[in-house]
Amino acid sequence: MRGGRVLAMLAAVTLPLASAAQAQQQTSIQGRVVDEATGLPLSGARLIIIGVNRTIETDQDGQYTVRNLAPGRYEIRAVRIGYGARSQAVTLATGSSVTIDFALPAAVVSLDDIVVSVTGEQRKREIGNNVATISAASEVERGAITNFSDLLSSRAAGVIVNTSSGTTGTGTKVRIRGANSLSLSNEPLIYVDGIRVDNTAATFGLNSIGVGGQQPSRLDDINPEEIESIEVIKGPSATTLYGTEAANGVIRITTKKGRPGPARWNVYVEGGIVEDKNEYPTNFDAIDTDGNAGCALVFVSLGACEQAEIQSFNVLEDDLASPIGTGNREQFGLNVSGGTDQLSYFISGEFERELGTLRLPDTTAARIEAERGGISSSLMRPNELQRVSLRANLRSQVLDNADFLVSVGYVTSDLRVPQNDNNVLGLLPSGFFGGATPETGFGFFTPDQTFALRAEQNIDRFIGSLQTNWQPFGWLSTRGAFGVDLTNQFDGDFSGPGEVPFGTRDDGTRNSNRIQVFQYTADASGTATANLSSRVQSKSSVGVQYFQNINSGTFATGNRIASGSSSLGGAVVTSAFEAKFENVTLGAFAEETFSLNDRLFVTGGVRVDDNNAFGEDFDAVAYPKVSGSWVISEESFFPTGSVLSALRLRAAWGETGVQPAQAAALRFFNPVAITAGDQDVVGVADSSLGNPNLKPERSEEVEFGFDAEFFRGRIGLDVTYYRKVTSDALVQRLTAPSLGTGSQQFVNLGSVRNRGFEANLSAQILQTRNAAWDITFRGATINNEILELGEGIEPIIFGLGGDSQRHQEGFAAGAYFANPVLGYDDADGDGVLTLDEVQVGDEAVFLGTPLAKRELSIQTSFTLFNRVRVSGLLDHRGGHKLFNSTAEFRCFAFQLCEGAVVPGADLDKQAATVARTLHSSGTVGGFVEDADFWKLRELSLTFFAPQAWAQGLGTDRLSLTLTGRNLFTITDYTGLDPEVNFSQVGNFTTADFLTQPPVRYWTARLNVTF
Repeated sequence: MRGGRVLAMLAAVTLPLASAAQAQQQTSIQGRVVDEATGLPLSGARLIIIGVNRTIETDQDGQYTVRNLAPGRYEIRAVRIGYGARSQAVTLATGSSVTIDFALPAAVVSLDDIVVSVTGEQRKREIGNNVATISAASEVERGAITNFSDLLSSRAAGVIVNTSSGTTGTGTKVRIRGANSLSLSNEPLIYVDGIRVDNTAATFGLNSIGVGGQQPSRLDDINPEEIESIEVIKGPSATTLYGTEAANGVIRITTKKGRPGPARWNVYVEGGIVEDKNEYPTNFDAIDTDGNAGCALVFVSLGACEQAEIQSFNVLEDDLASPIGTGNREQFGLNVSGGTDQLSYFISGEFERELGTLRLPDTTAARIEAERGGISSSLMRPNELQRVSLRANLRSQVLDNADFLVSVGYVTSDLRVPQNDNNVLGLLPSGFFGGATPETGFGFFTPDQTFALRAEQNIDRFIGSLQTNWQPFGWLSTRGAFGVDLTNQFDGDFSGPGEVPFGTRDDGTRNSNRIQVFQYTADASGTATANLSSRVQSKSSVGVQYFQNINSGTFATGNRIASGSSSLGGAVVTSAFEAKFENVTLGAFAEETFSLNDRLFVTGGVRVDDNNAFGEDFDAVAYPKVSGSWVISEESFFPTGSVLSALRLRAAWGETGVQPAQAAALRFFNPVAITAGDQDVVGVADSSLGNPNLKPERSEEVEFGFDAEFFRGRIGLDVTYYRKVTSDALVQRLTAPSLGTGSQQFVNLGSVRNRGFEANLSAQILQTRNAAWDITFRGATINNEILELGEGIEPIIFGLGGDSQRHQEGFAAGAYFANPVLGYDDADGDGVLTLDEVQVGDEAVFLGTPLAKRELSIQTSFTLFNRVRVSGLLDHRGGHKLFNSTAEFRCFAFQLCEGAVVPGADLDKQAATVARTLHSSGTVGGFVEDADFWKLRELSLTFFAPQAWAQGLGTDRLSLTLTGRNLFTITDYTGLDPEVNFSQVGNFTTADFLTQPPVRYWTARLNVTF
């Protein structure tokens, strides 16, 4: 019977639409969905026909119509995010039309919320995994959202968004349930409207020119204003059907679409300031009795000098000399939606501009004005982002049982980024390592010299998709998603002759890199349902997916630029190369779900993939899954009451993986120039040994949990435990020099484990006509451990300085190791620590993990008289360490921090400096600090105009929102900010090193709807 169903399903895909329409009987259900408390219509509510695998949405007035249902008995259920579900049974006769209205009560959670999977839409009650849903439209409306990373941050338990810098336009790292791979990307897959989009520009990097550390993020190309909802599918037990690159989780983004009704316009204008309120450290110096500078405490302790005078100056905080000022932000947007039952639309456009906080100091600007008679705007402000986003989504209901959704998005952006981070040309390094007097405030280069190196990135990106849904029979539905993500990226930098007095830069330099990233997705599936009995139903799905990623780039460098030129054409010496990489995945999946009484669900599935990055001796890979979900509270034996309204138990097990790097399995050669006789000729060098047996890393996960509703949906709690083990982890192994190739080869040797708990508690504390108060607590623990590196593999040592971090069995990936500073005792009380007064461990020991082991967010919103709303988001991360390398360099290499110069000041830093400078280990252990923090991420205040005011201005709705972001941080970390990381793109390399910390935003936003 099952095989016949599958064959019938495959054959039905080719049937003409006309025959499908004729097969249906002319029956219908219609009605309206409203808010139970206010009676207002609910647009976007879903009407689910249970057992038929069919849903329909309400229009702008809350109206719906379900046509062409076969005669029979049905259960129809109305659901909407933020509301409890309601169901009604109905019996349809041939040609009948029935009206059913629904009034939905407000609720923080509902087991009947809809989520989107590979096989189509599903109710949460059907799946055995925890899927986090973010209502993007409501989050953006609350304010304090500047980019997609902000929208994702702190809104899903187990999802950590690492914002590494306050530099405008730079990106973030996203980790879902920890890091799985030691060598490959740990970023999740991103889907927009059914197709996969680029999140990494993996082959050539997010920025192909060096600026020191920070990189843009392709994730932030996605405009939050265009997003309806986000679903975070967290681990292998849930992402099996997404294939061999889904071990790090999947983020599905659904953009807004129009609903039937008259044109509805929305205009918004936002403006504000960007502030850097961080406290930058002062530089100190000590003059000895002979008038010489540099008499630091370590030299005093050795009797090498005697201090006579302490000097101090802070060029980064000085009113006239500081290059840190106030930036600004502006945003203008317009969108319109509406249409008919047959064709609905959503069209939007937005312009965004943000100017970073770095600027030319007043004293420097005055000098340049006097010397040159004018200053270019690019020299005044080295950090700016301008972006235009356009979108058009069209939905066509070609038949009652078939529809098409065309989604088209385009973004163009121009970004200028400053030199910073681990970079001698960076602005902050010159300030951090400058002198202790106004004359010597900048150590390496002055701001005008640093800003003269203009680094930029220009992006043109098109994301387009076509999604189809066709239900030729009541028991069969098919879907398809086809689309492209095309990115044209230009990375360039330029400095004219004499502008940047550093190496070849002094003669003028131009880098011009053109990169194209093409990604193609084709995804088709079909689902057949069958009533095996009055109580048991089956749902069978099969599908195929094709994905292709092509990266190509041309890279050119020119030196000795002719005066007056700014292009490669004016360069005397040039070099160029080009590269192209292609990655292809072809996969197929099958999934079977059995349900009992619509409350007990058991699902099994398998995904089979082949990929051109696998070794030639490795065949296709198969990933299985199985899950169960039981709404036990709906069983007759379960005690009902007013406190516990609903309880669901769930469990899931599954596998998926991450493919090797595109060329890791291949043996290849690189061209080289050689001299034969007296001529230069082209030769080749054996560059990579490859590995024909290379296979994907494989992640296996089990999760258990429950979802509970209390007081009829007023309180919701979900708790999940997960354990995820990645085997066949890629590790680079040294090869014998006699092979004549590269010194390392990727081999599947290691294993990594992540495990922890996740919890989400949401409550409507108050819900009346005049006041509403809701609060949500999200928390997670994450424990990461390397189980195995492979036989014969020594600990992998890396990190800033070359040895501050390790991959070592039995410890977290990237763990900090160093000889610890055990304590100190200023025995003679002179405020100057000697080596004998500082206790240092004899060997390097584990100091802590660079990855947060726990996270907690508290989000709340309070509304009064439907006129004023206050919202806030408080965020905590803890259990981890951060290497304060900025302090280490200032105290050790340059001997200019307070603890290195001033007697009695900051004995902790003085002890760390003595251990780093005088101890035989030269340990950095004293600079690896606790990085726990609490941060007020967001705070907003919204005023809603009375309806009479809005109508008097010719609008339907009018609101003003005042917001603040990154308002304060509570931490014991002594650096600038515990979130800072100089290596934004590194998997595990973490350190606070010369990076601009997160900045504060104050914005005002006016929303007008008519």
